Parts: sequence; C-alpha cells; structure tokens
Amino acid sequence: MKPDSEPSVTVLVAKVGGYGSLSHRDEQLTLELLNEHQLTISEMLAALGGQSIQATSAAIVAHFDHASLAAGAAIELITHMRRRNGVVANERRLSLQIGIHAAPGALVPEPTLRVAHSLAGIAAAGGICVSAAAAKALGGRRPILEPMGLSRLDAASPPLEVLRLRLPWERRVARGRRSWARVVTQVTLVALVALGVGLSVALYRAGHLPRPAAVAVSAPVPVLAAPPPALAAGTAAATCPESLNKGLMLLRHGSAADLVAAVALLRGAADAAPACAAAHLGLAEGYVRLAVNGTDRSASFERADAAVSRALALADDVAAAHALAATLARRVDFDWRRSEASLQKALEIAPDDLAAHLERALLFTTLGEPVKAMTEVESARALDPLSAATLTTVAQIGNLTRNPTIAVDAARQALALDPLGAAATAELALAHLHLDKLSEASALAHRAAKLAPDRPRYAGILGVALARAAETSRAREVLATLTNHSADRPEAATSIAWIYAALGETDEAGGWLMKACEAKDDGALYLRLDPLFDSLRPTAGFASAEACMNLRR
Repeated sequence: MKPDSEPSVTVLVAKVGGYGSLSHRDEQLTLELLNEHQLTISEMLAALGGQSIQATSAAIVAHFDHASLAAGAAIELITHMRRRNGVVANERRLSLQIGIHAAPGALVPEPTLRVAHSLAGIAAAGGICVSAAAAKALGGRRPILEPMGLSRLDAASPPLEVLRLRLPWERRVARGRRSWARVVTQVTLVALVALGVGLSVALYRAGHLPRPAAVAVSAPVPVLAAPPPALAAGTAAATCPESLNKGLMLLRHGSAADLVAAVALLRGAADAAPACAAAHLGLAEGYVRLAVNGTDRSASFERADAAVSRALALADDVAAAHALAATLARRVDFDWRRSEASLQKALEIAPDDLAAHLERALLFTTLGEPVKAMTEVESARALDPLSAATLTTVAQIGNLTRNPTIAVDAARQALALDPLGAAATAELALAHLHLDKLSEASALAHRAAKLAPDRPRYAGILGVALARAAETSRAREVLATLTNHSADRPEAATSIAWIYAALGETDEAGGWLMKACEAKDDGALYLRLDPLFDSLRPTAGFASAEACMNLRR
C-alpha cells in the first residue's frame, strides 16, 4: 500500500475497558492495572511507529504517518491483550476498544481526535473500528474491512461511515468461495503486516528503538479549568513547526503532570514560528491551565492574555481564539461585556464551536442567569455527547444552577465513559449533597479527593457534606488541612469559605470568600448562583465579594 501523495495523519485511540465494576471493589488494583497497561501500550505503539501520549485514565492516543501503520499497531495491541487475558485471573482481565481515523495535513486537529475517540466508543470489546477516510487510506480491502453502516457521532455532525477491521483469527477463507488468487493476495497482505509488526517489536526488544518515558495514571484536569478550544483549519498549519502538534496533544490529552512539558513545547513552537497563530493560541491555553493548577497564577494569566492577543492579531477569524479571550476577560478581568462580545464574535465565525458554547454557559452562570446558562449547556451537550469532559461541565453547571437531577445524569454518563474521573465523581457528590443524600455525598467526595488529592475543591465538598451531617470534628479536620495549604494553593479559599458557611461561621466564610476573589479563584466566580453560599447572601462579606468581582446589581 503506497502512502497518499498528500500529507496525512492517522489517529488511533485505544480505550481500556473491563475495569468499571472492579474500580469500586478494589481501587488500588484498578490503578495498578491501568498504569501497567498504559505503559505497555505506549511502549508497543512507539515501537510500531506511533507517537503516543496519555489521553485519560483509561485511554491512549497515538498518531501515525499512515493508516497501514496504525492498523498494524491496532492488530498487535488486540492480539497482545487477547493472549494476556488467556493466562491471567478473571479479575485482572481487561479489554481494548480501538478507533482509527485519518485526516489530511501534517497536524492533528481537534475534530480528528474526537472522531477517533467516538469510533473507539463504538467498537466492541476487543474490536477495531475505522472511518471511511482511514479505510480509503488502507485501500478499502473488503475481506479485511467489514462495513457497519452509518453512525452519527454527535448531533452537529453528518453521519459517518464506520467499518470494522477484521482480526486475523476472524479471516477464515471458506472453501470454494474465493479464488486462489484472492487467497494468495490476502495471505500475502497479512504476512507483510505481520512481518512489519514482528520486525518492529524485535527491534524494540533488542534495544534498537527507544523506550518511551513511563506513563503515570492521574486524574484529568477538570474541564471547567479551561474548555479545550478546537483550532480552526485556517490557522496556517503549514507554517507551524512540528513541535506544535506534540505540544497540543500533550496539553489536551495528557495528565496534569504533563502541563509544564506541554507549555514548553508550545512556547518553543511559538518562538520558532512567530507568525503561527495556532502556536500562540495553544500556548495561551497552556498558560490558563497552569494558572488553574496553581502555578504562578497571576503571571500565568498575564502570559495567557499576551499569547491570545498575539493569536488574534495574526488570525482574527479563529473562533477558538475569541472564545479563549472571553475566558480571560471573565476569569481575570471580571469584564463581562468584553467576554460576551468575544463570544458573540466566536459564534458568528463558528456557530457550532463547542468551546464558545461552554464558555457562554459559564458566563451566564457567573452573571446569575440560569435559564440562559442551561440553554448553552444543551447546545454544548448536543455538539459533543460522547465526551466525559463536556458531560462533567454539564454536571457542574447543573449543580450551580440548582438542577441536581441534570447534574446526576450528566455525571453518571461521564463516569460511564471514564470511571476514574475525579471531576465527574466530585460533581456527582455535590449533586447528592444538594439532594440531601449526605452519606452518598461524603463517600463520593472522599473518593474524588483520593483520586485527585491536589484539588482543594474536592476536599471542600467533603468538608461541607461532613458539616451538614453534623460530623463537625471531621469537617474541621478537613478545614484545618485546607487552611494549612492555602498559602501554596490559593484556590483553596473558596472551599474553605464553603466549609465555614456550612458550619454557620459566616464572618470567617465571608473573609475567605474575599480571599478567593483576590486570588481569582474559579469557584468564587459563581457566587451569585452557587447554593453553597446561600447562608452568606445577607452578610456584609458577601456584598464585599460581589463588589470585588464587579457583580453588584
């Protein structure tokens, strides 16, 4: 199979399944298995010509120069998992679902990643689904590719033709039904693929191919930290350095620990190609996420603002750049009019831009307009119904707008896609808290805090649940821990204010709410609607915080 004359990239998404029920029985074993298999899969993909990074706690993304390499790698991965499951105990068995999609160009745009993720979700356990574009790159061989019909991956996209890649042990040639010429052709093809895979694995095991760095299992960054903008095709990708692609993939699909490395790659891309708008936009997104994670918040937000301004100066017709500018206007400057103007511009350019709809929902939540917020939430949900990150955002806005049943539904769907999602677990805990199911809320909040111990928000939800359940001493233990770390984690201020409010200590709560405003803590942005601040609304401290955030009516 000859590679296409036009440059193209093929994306493979491998989702690990079979651990959903195990994660509730034995969390430590689940984490151990996922860590083991993410490392194994990453090493195998690297040996087979792919560049892989961690996507979520249960998926790995890799991109290849050609679809034939991706298909060979997918077959090798499924074969490896099949052999492994045959010799391990039942409780240690896992499965893989793989999706493959091809797109023109040298970079990997966000829509291509989303299609590959969706194809992996469609695939059966131990199966491989490919798009028509990937099938065309493979030569469309029907003995190997079996049509599955059309599938609509989301409400905004046209139906996509999906095919199943038949595995070697499924390719049994019935006697008398195929000519010897076709048999020889098929056997030759399979032999060539097997030879290429075997040679790569042999070179890798012999040490002639480099071993990738170990992949650590960690919870993904909560989606409300910074909804990932999709770079538009008009950002002059041909003028951008190759490091941009790796930086964007690491930023959007890596773990929280990968943020610094991702920003370094994106900064290098922006320095190497000052006229590349996509590099500056990706760098801005990286700085926002660093700020949310507590890394030099003020300076990181300032650098993000400078980078997004540069991106807009280079390409004013990119919806994602205007959406990110709106995020900064809302979160850093408390400039609601400028934020809304940027969002209107983004949606004029791209009415179906997911990041713009999510950001507009957050803006309306900040301004205390729940009906408008939920309208935008439904638009976002229709655009991306198979994303755990989007569903987690839906759950959080449901909690903030006093729609706990919507929050429960969205959080459970997110957890079905990613059972170890700390952010979705926390939103489910908060929804149970609003429904006065305190024991369930405490258990879920404790689980979220254990999955992501560096997120003060999750500990805050636990502290509120304990306070409302009259477990005052335990609530104060959580409070003391958060207070002791507040100097290093200024975003803990909102969580501390929540717990003081739940304990009935409104003066202390008001003081910490002001600190949250001064630290530009994301949680304080939603004080107008957040039910956890209801007891503070008549107080002077609450009025001061409203004034600090330019929210006085």
